[in-house]
Amino acid sequence: MIYRYLNNAVYCDIALCIVVLVSVYFGKSNIIEYINTPSPESIENFGTSLITVSATLIGFLLTIITVIVTFKNGFKDNILEASESIKKPIDPVEGPDSTVFDTKVSKEHQFYGTGLHKKVADVFVGATYEVGLVLFVILALQFKIITTTHFAVCLITLSAFILLGLSVIRSFYIFKLFLNVHLHDKKPKNM
Repeated sequence: MIYRYLNNAVYCDIALCIVVLVSVYFGKSNIIEYINTPSPESIENFGTSLITVSATLIGFLLTIITVIVTFKNGFKDNILEASESIKKPIDPVEGPDSTVFDTKVSKEHQFYGTGLHKKVADVFVGATYEVGLVLFVILALQFKIITTTHFAVCLITLSAFILLGLSVIRSFYIFKLFLNVHLHDKKPKNM
């Protein structure tokens, strides 16, 4: 279930936000007695905080993507050098020096040799797009490019917060899996 979500995370997050927005909008008359709508100043301050967090998070995500791609390129170069140095003739009488059963699979090969790195990078790229969308929408609200009612601004800010939270949780989960492979020698789960 989680892997299906990770493959379509941006679409699932946006669909969840749309469901929340529509539910709150049409349930406004029932909810309004239980929830106070924040003041315009509070919404503007919250939007400014979301802009700061989003800009920082985009930098973090782009750094992680760069690290994954750089490690992949370095790993590919190491494999090419190793395969060229191993090419020595096999003595038909004695056989090879080692067999497939004697070789150990490195943690880098577990991650980069299986295509798992591409799925991890795709999750981070999707999160970057999602955070960029949040940043763009909140900036449009802050600069009054999108003009709407106060209640709609509250809903849009709420949905931006939900999108940001989901992308942060998803990114940290994937980053934890990435670190488990590289630091703790745990086998990666197939995504």
